[in-house]
Amino acid sequence: MTASRTEILLVEPSSGISGDMFISSLLNLGLDSSWLIENIKKVLPEDPQIKISEGSRGGISGTTFEVRGGDGASRRNLKDIKDLIERSSLPEGIKKRATNMFELLAEVEADVHGVGVKEVHFHEVGALDSIADIIGASAGVWKVDPDRVFSTPVNLGSGTVETAHGELPVPAPATAEILRRCEAPSYSTDVNKELTTPTGALILATFVDDFFRPKMKSQKIGYGIGSHKVEGRGNFLRTTLGISEEDKNNGEGGHELVLETNIDDMNPELLPVVEEKLLEAGALDVFTTPVQMKKNRPGVKLTVICDRYKEEKLARIIFQETTTLGIRTREVDRWKLDREIKNLETEFGPVKIKIGYLDGEPVNYSPEFESCQRLAEENDVSLKEVYREAIASTREQLDIHLS
Repeated sequence: MTASRTEILLVEPSSGISGDMFISSLLNLGLDSSWLIENIKKVLPEDPQIKISEGSRGGISGTTFEVRGGDGASRRNLKDIKDLIERSSLPEGIKKRATNMFELLAEVEADVHGVGVKEVHFHEVGALDSIADIIGASAGVWKVDPDRVFSTPVNLGSGTVETAHGELPVPAPATAEILRRCEAPSYSTDVNKELTTPTGALILATFVDDFFRPKMKSQKIGYGIGSHKVEGRGNFLRTTLGISEEDKNNGEGGHELVLETNIDDMNPELLPVVEEKLLEAGALDVFTTPVQMKKNRPGVKLTVICDRYKEEKLARIIFQETTTLGIRTREVDRWKLDREIKNLETEFGPVKIKIGYLDGEPVNYSPEFESCQRLAEENDVSLKEVYREAIASTREQLDIHLS
């Protein structure tokens, strides 16, 4: 077995998270400040001053990021901001991430205030400094390019916050809804301030794969210093770049978990729904096996294979969607072939083919069922005929000759 390295970015919002704190932490990790400023200014309609400096909170030194000045136009709507992004010369990857963040915020604000998305006007997040934060965060993650992003639970703060809609409880409604949607675990301390802002919540919802501290080797640590002082404690966001090493053979593999439970008192018609929800939540595989249970009752064993950081999320789904009272877990090793999915042309249209490689050579290939089924329906032919044509086309186009 060989070792595969996964680059991880870990975010620790123990003092909350805001756009400027997140950007500051990436700068402290080594993100090129000139490159970042250049890309942020590609979007902004004016040329405000962007100040990057060193600072400290609670005896911890780090980096600060601040946008000063601007046009004062904070009531931009989604179209206004999307136009700014689209007209810029930013790389497409940064444009897409930033646009997704504003679209999510517009949906949340529309739900919170009971209006249509087109009627939403961004107030605080429509100002130039907030636009700069979202563009900067998108650009920063794009540049750092981690394989996975994780976060520990987020500190919300407490008390109230002044907004364009008046004084609101912490977390502000938009922040609370964004964190709810991304299932971020949160808590509050006795700090009487808004520690997690809507922009900070957007960053977590957009970039974090899961809220879990993964097993990894730390390589670099960055501290983003918050704009205000908190009596008796530090106010900073820590981000860590690290490496997770997994044993692999010719591609993907390594340590994973198996979750299992036996069920004998549940309507079997509900099991396909459970399986679908588990797969949508990130399970690697889900299947059932007939079993004979106590008192000779027939039942099924539900088995779920997953990455260890998905364990809690998937266990919750099993408890919520089935009648089980307990779940067994164990660690397993898995060997997997390198694989890719190719779109190949057939006489019936394009079909997706999954190909498995061993030492760089194809050893398995299989047409995707849904792709073949769609072509069979569109061409009014049997699924069997489409499948045979897909196999023949794969062999011919990829010059694959397997025994």
